[in-house]
Amino acid sequence: MAIPSEMKALLLVGDGYTRAPSGSVLEAMEPYLKPGSIAVPAPGPTQVLIKVSLASINPSDVAFIKGQYGQPRLKGRPAGFEGVGVVVAGGDEPYPKSLVGKRVASPPGSPIGAHGPTMPLPKPPPAFRSSTPCATRMGLP
Repeated sequence: MAIPSEMKALLLVGDGYTRAPSGSVLEAMEPYLKPGSIAVPAPGPTQVLIKVSLASINPSDVAFIKGQYGQPRLKGRPAGFEGVGVVVAGGDEPYPKSLVGKRVASPPGSPIGAHGPTMPLPKPPPAFRSSTPCATRMGLP
C-alpha cells in the first residue's frame, strides 16, 4: 500500500482553553473545527502508522474541541481521541513491525495522533501487548 504524503483532517480553530464555557453539545462544527490537510507523520521506532476506518465522537471529544477539557487545544492540530483502523507501517522495533496489516483499536486518552486516513501511535503499554493492540485518533474517510 502506498502511503500518501498528506491526509485529510478536522483541524482545531481555537487555541488553549475557552474563556466562556458552554454545554456538552456541539451545535455546529464551524466555530471549533475546519476541514484541512496535514502531512502524514512517519512512525518513530516504537510507533505504527494507521489507516483509520472508523472513529467515535463522544463527550470528551466535544469538551476538548470546545476548549473545556483537561488539556489545551493547539490551533491547526487535529482533534479527537479514539479510532479503529489497520496498521500500514511500523517503526524499526520488532513489535511495531509485527502489527503491520492488523486491525487495531484505541483506548480512551491515547496520546495525540492525527485524523485522516493514516496516523502515528505509540507502542501499547505492556498490559496491552497480549491483548488488543492500541491506536489513537479519529479519522475521516
